[in-house]
Amino acid sequence: MNAPRMGKKDQTYDDLGVLLNRFPVFQKRLPLKRGIHKDLDGILPPERLSAALRRHVRSAGYLRKLGLDGSIRRDLNGVPVEPVSKKDREGAKTLLKIRGERKQKPAEAHAGVEQ
Repeated sequence: MNAPRMGKKDQTYDDLGVLLNRFPVFQKRLPLKRGIHKDLDGILPPERLSAALRRHVRSAGYLRKLGLDGSIRRDLNGVPVEPVSKKDREGAKTLLKIRGERKQKPAEAHAGVEQ
């Protein structure tokens, strides 16, 4: 009997798990230094690494840390590398705000409806 095929989404979560288990900066959702993918070369196949990194840096937890005033980008060992730019902090805050508004709109649409 053949094992069920893993979908791309499942594979991405598994690949992200590899990074989370291996590097504390991923577990703590600390802002990553620019070009971190170069330091991760060989950990996963390139296209899977890209998908896992994309999933990680778009997560709400990561965006919240990225948006904090005074946040610092770090390497794989957690060593501070550079401050997060104001542009990146503001971008993270904007994304979180947009996501929050999207989640509220369906609830607001039904708020005045009596059942």
